[in-house]
Amino acid sequence: MRRYEIAVVGAGMIGSSAALALAEAGMTVALIGPGEPADKSRHTGAYASHYDEGRITRVLDTDPIWADWAAKSIARYAEIEERSGIGFHTPCGAVRIAPTGAASLARARKTSERFDLELQEMSGEDLTRRCPAIRLPENFTVLWEPAPAGYVNPRRMVAALKTVARQSGAVLIEQEATSVRTTGEGVEVLTSDGEAIGCDRALVAVGPHARDARLLPLLPDLKPFGRTVVQIEVAAGDPAFHGMPSFIVAFDSDTANYGFYGVPPVPYPGGGYWIKAGTGGIGDQLDGSDTVRDWFHAGGSAEEARQIRDTMFRMFPSLADARWRTEPCALVETDTDRPLIGRVPGHEAIGIALGCCGFAAKSCIAVGKTAADMIASEDWAQSAEAGPLAPRWRD
Repeated sequence: MRRYEIAVVGAGMIGSSAALALAEAGMTVALIGPGEPADKSRHTGAYASHYDEGRITRVLDTDPIWADWAAKSIARYAEIEERSGIGFHTPCGAVRIAPTGAASLARARKTSERFDLELQEMSGEDLTRRCPAIRLPENFTVLWEPAPAGYVNPRRMVAALKTVARQSGAVLIEQEATSVRTTGEGVEVLTSDGEAIGCDRALVAVGPHARDARLLPLLPDLKPFGRTVVQIEVAAGDPAFHGMPSFIVAFDSDTANYGFYGVPPVPYPGGGYWIKAGTGGIGDQLDGSDTVRDWFHAGGSAEEARQIRDTMFRMFPSLADARWRTEPCALVETDTDRPLIGRVPGHEAIGIALGCCGFAAKSCIAVGKTAADMIASEDWAQSAEAGPLAPRWRD
């Protein structure tokens, strides 16, 4: 049996970041998780949500904890790109848009002061002059966060994190974990090819599969949801989209955070440039690994896609007749809008890092480092982060 100090179960954005942090700390680490399936519509194993080409990255946030994690993560992008030889960051800027006077704008300004961000505040008309494809109603305010805000390619980001983790000594085991259980010697992880991997401790970071009872002796109080994204094709080199930033938009002043979000035109596998957009809106709750697979096989929600397209055309009227398509995605929400990071009661050799509420991409390096500190530390419970991130467990 191969044995390690720490096994990280889940090789997505958080798991790969945690494995990197543990390896850089000098620990022996196994990062366990399969690669991306060749055909998601027929795949019967685990799914992840980093199978994509564009996710927003920015420090500006209404929650200072997420803003701090983002700042720390963004600060390492260039280093990890250089060490891995894999580029994943496009610093095109990011905007937050809402009706003038909206509470979300005030919270964002407060965060910008804390992190000394040089925001550019402008009207909707000013934004249209910079990005002619964008149209906004009157009396809207735009907060533009300049580079290094922009977007990341999560596929390439995870590949870069895995590469640097291996360079630092981590072992990548590209198999699905089918069981995680405590033993008299620590933890045993079984994989889909029948191998038993021994470790002193295990960190479970399996995203939407967080309710799989094979992987955790207690189930955390989380809400995995299916989400739908819409991609709308844009002609390569269209000058109306030149210099376009990533965006977060609330058309309704009562919207707590955002109505929809997106990234500028990005090249996707198979050809073409596509604007990707989504919402924090409707979606199916995913109660186990079978429902996760069913969601990805179904291809998303037609109703959510309709809502996204209708909202997109308010901001980009020139795209009303453009070619479009949908992709399923999944995220894990918590009651605190922050991840649950901590040990499993009665099974303290197992820890979790779950529930990033759709914010993992921009902040994963720092969140993974926090999770690594938790699983490696003997006194995590006394840390300042332990209380705000303490897991809640289902009855």
